[in-house]
Amino acid sequence: MKTGVIYVITNKAMPGIVKIGYSKDVNKRLNSLYSSNVPFPFEVYATLEGVTESADKEIHKFLPSSLRVNNNREFFNITPEYAYDVLFQIAKVFGVTNRLRKWDEGTDKDLKNTKSDGDETKPKFLSSRESFWRTFNDVSSKMNSSVGKVSQKSMTNNWCYFSSGGGGCHIEVSISDKNHQVSVYYFTTSQTVYNKMNSDTSKIETACGRNLTWDIKNTKNRFSATLGVKIPGFYFNNSGNYPDLAKQTIETVEAMKQAYQKVILQPIQQGV
Repeated sequence: MKTGVIYVITNKAMPGIVKIGYSKDVNKRLNSLYSSNVPFPFEVYATLEGVTESADKEIHKFLPSSLRVNNNREFFNITPEYAYDVLFQIAKVFGVTNRLRKWDEGTDKDLKNTKSDGDETKPKFLSSRESFWRTFNDVSSKMNSSVGKVSQKSMTNNWCYFSSGGGGCHIEVSISDKNHQVSVYYFTTSQTVYNKMNSDTSKIETACGRNLTWDIKNTKNRFSATLGVKIPGFYFNNSGNYPDLAKQTIETVEAMKQAYQKVILQPIQQGV
């Protein structure tokens, strides 16, 4: 079965309006839409790849009908960020967030011409997530950090996991353009680890030098808890501060890892 992409596109001549559609070739679709009746070309804001035809119609169902400009057209009175959030939530449900791309202003400099499907001029865009994670890896190398590097496979995700040293807990780094922050937190599904962390939260905070916040989810089938910190100032369309954010993130991961091993893991292993 042939697949294509759902695209979110904008046009300077239509402020406050986005088009959400499906195409097997986005570039050809952009060219077909750019006619003498449109003063500016359309620009791609985001795409969700590897979907079947008419998948865009399913996306349309998630949007209130009142937001649709015309029932016979694929234009909506929403921001591209809103449209992207809808795509992300749907991609998350089906576990295909790695197929989601955001072609924002910050990725223009990362445009490369590469061979793909026999077309030597077909462009490849690096997502803003990948741009941040590459910066993260570069900074980690320069710092000679013990945190390690983000794998190429994980670079299109909003999150990445790092080992805490064992004991049923890992450290997760999550980036959010919507909330404009990088989150670094312990993640555990172990009730034993949680109980120890909850009783010694102040010791962990002292050890890592950071104030931390709990988020607990407890359902019939699953228990999980996170304890972490948020680093503000993250924007996909402003990658100038990525090096500084990466440095703060790496330092936080290192501090939290050391604190966990000292305050939580060692006492548990010693039966304290």
